[in-house]
Amino acid sequence: MKRRRKGEGSILKLKNCKYFYASFYDEKGVQRRVSTQTDIKQRALVELRRLMGNSERGEPSPAELRKLNYGQLRQMLLDDYRAEENRSLKTRADGTCTIDGLSDLDRFFRWSVERPVGDVVSSMDTDASRKFALWRKREGLRRKAKISNATINRSLALMRRMLHLAREHGKIAVVPKIKMLPEPAARSGFFEPDKLRELLNQLPSHLRPLVSFLYHCAMRVNEATQLDWSQLDLTAGDHGVIRLQGEQAKTGQARTVPLHAEVAMLLRDVNPKTGLIFNDKNLRT
Repeated sequence: MKRRRKGEGSILKLKNCKYFYASFYDEKGVQRRVSTQTDIKQRALVELRRLMGNSERGEPSPAELRKLNYGQLRQMLLDDYRAEENRSLKTRADGTCTIDGLSDLDRFFRWSVERPVGDVVSSMDTDASRKFALWRKREGLRRKAKISNATINRSLALMRRMLHLAREHGKIAVVPKIKMLPEPAARSGFFEPDKLRELLNQLPSHLRPLVSFLYHCAMRVNEATQLDWSQLDLTAGDHGVIRLQGEQAKTGQARTVPLHAEVAMLLRDVNPKTGLIFNDKNLRT
């Protein structure tokens, strides 16, 4: 077909093809030839104008959308977390990176290290988000472990972020609605000191300093488990202090945390005082 000026296009029928094809050049001068899925000329012309309008607005072509896969959006998400220095990004022992809730999406959209492609992005729509939520709940029933709506929502939020990043990069034209599941209201009430003592008595000895520290000093678990004995000074303040470095804090701000008397007492009994202060083995259990 003779190349036409920008903004022009035509419809044609290819040999042995039932439907008309729309043929035009996009903004980059690349020829696009897309089936209109109709053998009626007037409808084919309408589809041609629609496709050309999408191209003028910089929207991806159907062929580009068919090539876009979950693996590419997953990589966009990881790259975005790295660029933002988001502390939710974790590195596994094998060197691969992940985020809480991402592995469940990987399984649902059939992504793996051996097959780093996954399903096509066109399948990541509103219906897929609903199916994912049902799949996770059924999975929990099979394992006899209830999967909370909050856990499922973490994965759905990652899915939504992937799609928004794809839209920002011009990979997709529209972000489908990803509906979150209802979550219970925020917890109320307080964990009183007598309950803490009851809990500590039932914990293995290596977890007592950590749990007591988290209760009295209100520090995040991920921050506490990074602390080294060199950051602890039992002679400073009333009962000692821990100096938290900026790179260890989620906020990026260094700070000094005063110790409670009970925490200081438990830490004085820990030996040897080398390496990490707290042992979190089996904490979740």
